[in-house]
Amino acid sequence: MEVVFWKEKTGPLPNWAWGGLVLGGAVAYSSWQRNKAAAAAEDEEATSTASGIELPGDVAPTYVFQNYDQDVTTINQAPAGGGRPPIVTLPAPTKPPVTPPKPPTKPTPKPTPPKAPVGKYVSVAKWNSKKAPWNSTIWGIANKLLGPKVSWQTVWNAPQNKALRDKRKDPKKIQPGDKVWVPGAK
Repeated sequence: MEVVFWKEKTGPLPNWAWGGLVLGGAVAYSSWQRNKAAAAAEDEEATSTASGIELPGDVAPTYVFQNYDQDVTTINQAPAGGGRPPIVTLPAPTKPPVTPPKPPTKPTPKPTPPKAPVGKYVSVAKWNSKKAPWNSTIWGIANKLLGPKVSWQTVWNAPQNKALRDKRKDPKKIQPGDKVWVPGAK
């Protein structure tokens, strides 16, 4: 056999895995057979010893004698509890009294309301090809109110403009009358 055979797949497993499974099954079956034979031999030995037929050479039989001349105490004559010490019953544990929790002595300070974000809303104007107003595009709004160094994306991605982003999807598709939040504008 070549090594290539063991690398090939047969079904879901490579051939080396199938070989391992078969070998493992053979070892398990052999072990099971040996254990089965050993258990049968132990059972046979135990049965022959219990019946009194045959004992191993180093084991002597045990004999028990009963003396029937002595008086046997009956159950009615036995001491209370059968001679066992009385059962002592302990009192049930008691729970400590529950004290209500004390109210806090200092009142909890009220949280300060968050500061209003700095900025303002701008209404979008209608775009005109001859003379476009500054507030007709997101770029024009950002350039006019925040300066040329600030990107139009700062305005478009402001959290206050989420509803506008969800509605228009594209900053080029804003419509006249839309309200655009300009963060940092005064």
